[in-house]
Amino acid sequence: MDKFREYALLVPVLVITIVAHELAHGYVALWMGDTTAKTQGRLSLNPLRHLDPLGVLSMIIFRFGWAKPVPINMYYFKRKRLGTFLVSIAGVTMNMILAIIGAFFIWVVKGEILQEFFLLLLIYNVYFAIFNSIPLPPLDGSKALASLLPGNALEYLFKYEKYIYILLILLIVSGILPRFLSPLATKIINGLGNFTLQLVR
Repeated sequence: MDKFREYALLVPVLVITIVAHELAHGYVALWMGDTTAKTQGRLSLNPLRHLDPLGVLSMIIFRFGWAKPVPINMYYFKRKRLGTFLVSIAGVTMNMILAIIGAFFIWVVKGEILQEFFLLLLIYNVYFAIFNSIPLPPLDGSKALASLLPGNALEYLFKYEKYIYILLILLIVSGILPRFLSPLATKIINGLGNFTLQLVR
């Protein structure tokens, strides 16, 4: 894939990946009774409201990255633990849906540019989903896990997440995290590609 064209296609791919991820969090939170994201203007298609510059840069360089977290207040949820769990998995679920769409349309569309676009959509949504599933704060996987744990695990998690955030950045930059997660991402990408190929044959 031509590098210039890849980066040109990468801009809309990252916008779709990140905005869809955060909107999924926000709308599920609203559905569960929390209007925080709505009142703070985060239920928006404007990518500038969702992009974290460091997270986007990490996505471009390492394929692992993050967005600006949607603000939630779990005390507004109709059911606190269920609401926290559903909101936590909403973003990753949306990314996997987009990955499946990307995998499917690779085989359906005509033209090299469109095929490359959907290939990038597949790749980056899988990487984004895997990374955000890690059960370490402030990633979604940690909140989903904490919602299943007894006691005040959620409060403890929110208290210390900013410190573990620094650790995550170090793990990415050092290459430790990509080394462990890239093989899993590759297997999922290949699996989705093969699965959707069978559907269109």
